[in-house]
Amino acid sequence: MTLDQVNADAYGHALDKLAEISQEILVSLVGVTLLHVHAQGIRFVHFDTTSKSVQDAYEEEPTSDFDVNQGHIKDLRPDLKQFKIGAAVQENGLPIIGQLLSGNTADVT
Repeated sequence: MTLDQVNADAYGHALDKLAEISQEILVSLVGVTLLHVHAQGIRFVHFDTTSKSVQDAYEEEPTSDFDVNQGHIKDLRPDLKQFKIGAAVQENGLPIIGQLLSGNTADVT
């Protein structure tokens, strides 16, 4: 591929292809593969979530277990909807798994 071929159409096509696969599995495969390639082990795992507030209507039907909706707002903006990002990293902070979560998902889940 040449630099001339990298444009909005090519980018959109790549995003369409990514939408067809499980992002959770993709993140996990990349993370675990990188750990293996760089000879990094997993002795400890740290799980955490963070919420991201968004501004717009977001009235589409939820897909799978992901929905932009009201939840416990950590950034003190109860007027905004949100989604959450969950991640597990090993002891050096390298990612093992990642997941998009509905805005009202409890952190302990």
